[in-house]
Amino acid sequence: MRTLRIYMFHSKEGVVEQLNDVLEKVRREKLTVLDPAKVMECFLSPDFPTGQYVLLTFDDGREQRESGVVDFLARNNLRALAFVFPLCYSMDGFQMDLNFWYRNRRLFEFGSHSLTHSNVAKSAGPKFWTDMRALFYRGKRTGKDFAPGLITLGWDQLRERPETTNEKLMRIDSEVYLSKAIIERSLGVPCNYFSYPWGFYDKNLIESVKRAGYQAAFSVINTEASIWTIPRIDMDSPHKPVETISFQICQCSVLRDC
Repeated sequence: MRTLRIYMFHSKEGVVEQLNDVLEKVRREKLTVLDPAKVMECFLSPDFPTGQYVLLTFDDGREQRESGVVDFLARNNLRALAFVFPLCYSMDGFQMDLNFWYRNRRLFEFGSHSLTHSNVAKSAGPKFWTDMRALFYRGKRTGKDFAPGLITLGWDQLRERPETTNEKLMRIDSEVYLSKAIIERSLGVPCNYFSYPWGFYDKNLIESVKRAGYQAAFSVINTEASIWTIPRIDMDSPHKPVETISFQICQCSVLRDC
């Protein structure tokens, strides 16, 4: 039997204490911390060793401001899966420092957390979140004139109308494809995984992730039993776990506390 618990951290205040708690659980229950380079083998290969595994993942890229995370991983000889977004940060004006990630890439595998950390799956319209950093189209036409750019307000604040279906699909593809390309070219390593901002996804976003060549995608809510919606345990959740649910994903049972 092969089981995997995937923990998600945000590297806010107290993250090192959270990591220590998980590592203590690993030692107490004789679990194995999985190197993220072996994630797909764990999911797919029938020959991967049986056992109880733990995977450490980080969302949002705050590790560059929390040096304790890097020190913790190095001190304990651990590697983690970091989901970063290469451009503007939608919540507090935080700019990703790709040089930091390049210097510390021995400690991490990398995935995309979208291009701008906007709610990619949500259609922009009259009630679109006004504090989102969204893609817009330069020029009044799409098609050959399409180019991604960044604005402080949402799409609807520029156009004052909802997106068309084609505009939404192009925006989704930009968030998915461009983030992967920038991460790979900047860090010189593969970007094989996608993490949905806030855990939200829809069928269009999932199909875009597949087409872009990612190997798997991670969520935290609205999770289905699929390699494209892998569940994780949110260490910042205010809710106490009441039960453990098992999601069978290929050759591996992914456990989530609910």
